[in-house]
Amino acid sequence: MSLKDEAGLVKMYALVDAGNYQQVSIGTTVDNVVSTHLGKDITNLQPEADEEPTEFLNITGKIMGIESVVIDGNTHYYFLLDNSDKIFIANIEVSENLPFIKIDDEVSIEYYEKNNLNQVTKIELK
Repeated sequence: MSLKDEAGLVKMYALVDAGNYQQVSIGTTVDNVVSTHLGKDITNLQPEADEEPTEFLNITGKIMGIESVVIDGNTHYYFLLDNSDKIFIANIEVSENLPFIKIDDEVSIEYYEKNNLNQVTKIELK
């Protein structure tokens, strides 16, 4: 979730563990808060453009949380599903429907795991 000041400007981000509500991570960027939450630095773990994923995985579930963040001028969506403890990341180029997906929407996604990140390659509303 984003943490805003009185003027409504985003100042920080927070993640709350769905299984243990007392476990909260806070950071100044989404990458920073995810790194803090996972206990490892993810800022340099984005896959290289010329690296092809070797295995694609599929999962269907309800959106439990979704946040957008702009990284280097591109909008990325970070979301959680009700049946997984993984954080999924989708670039806006994956689907024009991403800005309209909300909590409790059921989705089917295709993704690959790379350096402990779950990069979405396809997302469909059910």
